[in-house]
Amino acid sequence: MTDISPTQQKHHQAEQLREDNKPYQALELYQQVINELMQAHQFKKLAGPLQGMSLTYKHLFYRTNNQCFLIIANSLVDASLKLADKFRAQFRLTVGHSLKGDIYLAQAKPKLAVESFQLLNELHQSNDSLKGRYLYHLGSAQYQAGDKNQGKKNMVDGLKLIQQPQENQDKYDEKTTDTWLSGAYMTLAKNLKDDKPSLAREYLNQAREIIDRSQLVVRKEQLDELAKLFE
Repeated sequence: MTDISPTQQKHHQAEQLREDNKPYQALELYQQVINELMQAHQFKKLAGPLQGMSLTYKHLFYRTNNQCFLIIANSLVDASLKLADKFRAQFRLTVGHSLKGDIYLAQAKPKLAVESFQLLNELHQSNDSLKGRYLYHLGSAQYQAGDKNQGKKNMVDGLKLIQQPQENQDKYDEKTTDTWLSGAYMTLAKNLKDDKPSLAREYLNQAREIIDRSQLVVRKEQLDELAKLFE
């Protein structure tokens, strides 16, 4: 097992705090990580915690509907993309474009989101669960941009990719896969709510089963908000 540095440990702790729905504690720890990386002149590693902070602020936007959080999230992901490009960090480029697409959707700019997710799917060549996650996000953007047939197809195809057995079973842990799988079901539910309400409700219930089984804290809060649209 590879040893990790104290700074890397803090980064992992920040990620866990974010997923445990403790955003302000997570942000404090991310900032500590950034400070330590800068003091050590490890600038090429800065994109990771910047993206973690961006995702945390995005969660805060969805929780509060306060546009200030979205503005900060957008600035952070732009900085991370510039650093990832400078240091040719392929993985951080893909994560950054994923976050950028999510932010465009939150800003009600689905056509720009489509561009980000299309680029993302070109960058990520593996036909794995992560590809499925990126594909259902692309489908959601396409659906909201008016291309409903292709959008629905990509959302369903993304869901199927996440569900299929992976060549390397250890590549993504079960909780991560369940987070993506529940996200795919919720995305389908949200987009199909008006056009196919019965099917959308089925997707919502399938998301709830996964979230309850895996005790996904942030997803549970997101599900509760989504469920209000079906009342």
